[in-house]
Amino acid sequence: MFKRNFSTGCSALLLTQALIFSDVVSAESEPSVSPANAIELQHTFRLDHMLDKVIFVVKRNYGSTAVILILPDGTKWFEDKHPDNVKWATGPTGDLIEITSPPNGPWQLIGDIADGSSLEKISSLDVNVEPLPQPLYQNEVIAINAHLVGDNKLVNIPGMDYIVNWNGKFLSQNTAGDDNLGAGPYIVNRYIDNGTEQDKKPSDGVFTSTMDLIYPWGNYEFELKASNAIFDRLFNQKFRLSKMPLTAEIIEPEKAGENDWKLKITVDDGEIKVIDTYFQMNVMLPNGFSIPFNKQLDNDKSILIPIPDIKNYGNYKVDGLVASTTYDGRQIKLKLPELYFSHEAPPPPKPSAEELAMIAEHKAEQKAALEAKAQTDKAITIVIAVNIVILVLGLLFFGVRKLLKSRAAKKALAAETEAANIEQTKSETKEKQTEKSPDETKDTETKDSADTDSEAEDKANVA
Repeated sequence: MFKRNFSTGCSALLLTQALIFSDVVSAESEPSVSPANAIELQHTFRLDHMLDKVIFVVKRNYGSTAVILILPDGTKWFEDKHPDNVKWATGPTGDLIEITSPPNGPWQLIGDIADGSSLEKISSLDVNVEPLPQPLYQNEVIAINAHLVGDNKLVNIPGMDYIVNWNGKFLSQNTAGDDNLGAGPYIVNRYIDNGTEQDKKPSDGVFTSTMDLIYPWGNYEFELKASNAIFDRLFNQKFRLSKMPLTAEIIEPEKAGENDWKLKITVDDGEIKVIDTYFQMNVMLPNGFSIPFNKQLDNDKSILIPIPDIKNYGNYKVDGLVASTTYDGRQIKLKLPELYFSHEAPPPPKPSAEELAMIAEHKAEQKAALEAKAQTDKAITIVIAVNIVILVLGLLFFGVRKLLKSRAAKKALAAETEAANIEQTKSETKEKQTEKSPDETKDTETKDSADTDSEAEDKANVA
């Protein structure tokens, strides 16, 4: 397999644990450091004058602090206190120290160095990155490895997972017609060496990135940066992410309410081998439980797979993995897109002719009853309205009549009062006339009689 190397171009001393190298080789059959050619480390070692640059890879017990370097002249260098020609990267289990033009002579390490560590001289320190395979498909789950090597020997140091930073991303090349035009960038899962996800073994020197390629299809550039305080390397690879070589869809039952749901799979037999295609799927029930079901394809590139346990009404989800083989022999694993469907109760049956007639009759009766009620309500409303009008008119009539009687009584009372006043005046006048002569009395009576007749005539006119 083709590998890309990022070399430091320097001589180095590799300080590590000898027994760890015995079983690991790279894809290029890179040799490992064996116990036979390792020198037991006693915290003291010697550098000769031939070195232009040296790299210490120090394995410490987990959680210990960084080591201290003591130079031949007794000077001490620390992780955070050293000259500019020193680069120092540290983690919970080790240190990576690069020194340019190191002084020759005896050196010493002070720290909690792991038992059984050894010293080996190498000429270069490289990073190997496994390139992405082609063809590569949408929804494919793939594991890509990278290694830190010295003289093509795997640097197998526990704790390197914390010392080297890996940053990868997919950059769209924005090819016209591709689905990823203008999309991204997409961050790639980091490289790890801790035995999780698809990393096979922790601290074996093999860094693994598990990639779920759930991105739009099209042309990309894979950009990977490996860095720490000592080195900074960049890996680039152009590749094409092809369309997923199969399609999946949910097929509903012919009749609503039936539980005969199916998953239809159609394979692109120009991309993968149909007979080598396996499905490992799950259906999530409405109650949250998940039921697995599996299937291997025969020669047919399209197949209907019954979905099990469709019993209760509610929402369901189907997902899973697909394993197959490309025509160049590469084993691939695809993540099936999540599919959802709702299993609903069937609609009620249509009514018979007799039921329809009964329904129509019932509706007609309801309509007639409503019309009769409306007529009754209308008649009652009219009666109430007429009674209200009569009541109002009666109240108005009696009110006006009472007002007129009151006015007439007031006028009659005024007339009686005035008549009484006149009679009183006449009486007083007669009393005065008795004291006068008969003739004057006669004249006065005649005048009073005339006045009285005139007033009576006026009152008659008023009445």
